[in-house]
Amino acid sequence: MIAPERIKVTICNFYTEMFNGSRCCLMPKFQRPFSWEEKHIEDFWNDLVFAVEEANDLPYLLGSIYLAKVGLSQLQDYVNQDILNHERLAFLTKFNDFYFMIDGQQRTITFFLFLLALNEPDISSHIFHASIPKLIPGKVDYEYFLHLVSGSEIEPRTKSNRRIKATYEYFRRRLAEFPRREDLKRFVQQNLQVVQILVEDDLQLAGTLFVSQTDRGKRLTNLEKLKSTLMFYAQKVEKDVDLEGEIDNLFGDIFETIEVLCSLKVYPKPENAEADILRIVNFMLLREGFYRKFLNDLITEEADKDRKVEVWYESGEDRIYESINKVFRESLVLQKDIIKVIMPYLTDKLRYVFAFLKYVADTGVPREQTHAYKDPYGNKTWYPFKQLFSILGLSVFSKALLAEIHRSTPPDSPLILEPGHTFSKNETLTSLNIFEEVDRIKGANAKLASLTAGTGIFQDIEVLRPYNELFDFLKDRYRRCLVNIEKFRQFAGKPVTLFNIVEENELAIWTIGKRPVGSFIWEGDNVDKIVEHVRNFSLGYKREYLVRDLGYGNYKYVLFEYERLFYDYTDEELNRVFDYDVDEDDGILIQREHIFSQNAVNYQELKDVWLRSINENYDDWIWKIGNIALLEHTINIGNAGNKTVWEKADYYLQSAFKGTRALAEEIKRLKHFVDAAVVSAPDSEKLSVLHLPFKLLLEIREMELLAFVFCRFA
Repeated sequence: MIAPERIKVTICNFYTEMFNGSRCCLMPKFQRPFSWEEKHIEDFWNDLVFAVEEANDLPYLLGSIYLAKVGLSQLQDYVNQDILNHERLAFLTKFNDFYFMIDGQQRTITFFLFLLALNEPDISSHIFHASIPKLIPGKVDYEYFLHLVSGSEIEPRTKSNRRIKATYEYFRRRLAEFPRREDLKRFVQQNLQVVQILVEDDLQLAGTLFVSQTDRGKRLTNLEKLKSTLMFYAQKVEKDVDLEGEIDNLFGDIFETIEVLCSLKVYPKPENAEADILRIVNFMLLREGFYRKFLNDLITEEADKDRKVEVWYESGEDRIYESINKVFRESLVLQKDIIKVIMPYLTDKLRYVFAFLKYVADTGVPREQTHAYKDPYGNKTWYPFKQLFSILGLSVFSKALLAEIHRSTPPDSPLILEPGHTFSKNETLTSLNIFEEVDRIKGANAKLASLTAGTGIFQDIEVLRPYNELFDFLKDRYRRCLVNIEKFRQFAGKPVTLFNIVEENELAIWTIGKRPVGSFIWEGDNVDKIVEHVRNFSLGYKREYLVRDLGYGNYKYVLFEYERLFYDYTDEELNRVFDYDVDEDDGILIQREHIFSQNAVNYQELKDVWLRSINENYDDWIWKIGNIALLEHTINIGNAGNKTVWEKADYYLQSAFKGTRALAEEIKRLKHFVDAAVVSAPDSEKLSVLHLPFKLLLEIREMELLAFVFCRFA
């Protein structure tokens, strides 16, 4: 129980007390970067405006802040050394009182930026001391913040830097147009109050309070909570090094690298990258028996089984954080000395993942931008990192594999993630018959082959046979499909890179409910053996699952690769067309377009033709990959929509994707023959003759794409 005399609670003037005299407030290492977004800033502004207009000069309570009063000597232990050594903070010793911000950082930084935006001499003299701001953010933000408040603004490097800039500019804009500026200034100086909870001379208690407050205000991400947990428990172990400083620097570097990855469009949002880090770390922990060794095996009583951790390879980040946190909590009860072992163990795993992501951010993707990576199939420019991360959407297994290989590669050995590093394929693959394999799984070729025969048994083909020009067009398209498939055969004998092994694993076996996790987990840390294990593991799954389980979620990646290999793109065109297609607000810019629509304007008509002619369900058929094309969002939503196939072709011609434009040309040529055939068709067959040719055209395309998948990804 906390003794009340160790905590002082007062209601005080926010402006006067927070920036009183020579008082300086700093952020301890466990604090996160500035995270308030525009909606939070708007709420803050609206609170102030409401108070000015409605409070009638009465005190207005803006919430609470938690502070810890510290001495100058304690800064070395709890504030990042880069901050203390910064040239702009050389006069920090001129301050008399130092405080750590335990909770309320977001609100207080926002308030400081508001006061700065007022640009009033009396306020500036109150919030600065010896040219140093009386509030200094943490490691990620202090550099940008110091430049901003001194009037020598630099380019923001991270998302939190950009949030600080946006907050300052927001207040400047709103203040410029606010009619009661002087009333607002007077109000914040005289009437704005906060509940101040102050801890003196007890930083362990301050840390406990921080942990208890970590989900107040804007919710912390799980990675931010993990940092807070590590900082909290680092205080409970004896150490010869600045463990808290190491953790602060590590997480600072992680958050900065995440910002770079987002700017490179490897991830759409920082939250996605943070979740990946936790999942990869969890993969490593499970593979090495971390939870069992440090908690579950220590609990022997049946009555205590609920204290054990239950977590698995595909757990979400919430469960992962809670599991790690539980190991720490229970260690205090079961075996406190274990924390000394757990702490470096976990930080090492975080460093491994960070090192891999930093390689992706600093080397892998920038190298892609110079067109350094050439695929082993057509020696064409490709972007393995961006395509795998952004378009295919790798599972945690594959990301952990890449991170483990990066970690396990000896410093003096070439990294197999580098351009030009290939492996030979299993010879079994070169002897497989594409048509037999695809037909065995999908039954595609047996039907389409009747196009070149004199007669057949498939009604949707036979009903079109009397219309010579129309039928000859489809027959010719099928023959060109066979020629293209012969070209795909060359892929079977080509070597592969590590990225290609990852691709085939993802496409062949990573179907929900069919993930053979136990077989996938490799033993040891020898890179060659890891690669051999994964390559042999995937071979047994390709023939059965690659084509059979190819699903809508993977269509985009397959179609991107088909475009890149089958059509001639310049490097400049590739940069433009293959740019990651999800923006920061999850707006899908490149979509998987159903050529025959889900909600077509003539939906019932199409459904009747499919059922009457071939006894097939239209709603199932439209999910074939042959019926999917890549199309820009603006073209799809604004124009193509649910129109007929031949009407859509005009809009497909506007696409930057050459394969989509080529398909549009085929549809338009086919429509010419269809129109002529419909004129001479009996009334009972007109609708079949109108729609079935396009169905067959897309089934031929399906056959071609399935063969491409089998050759390219196996």
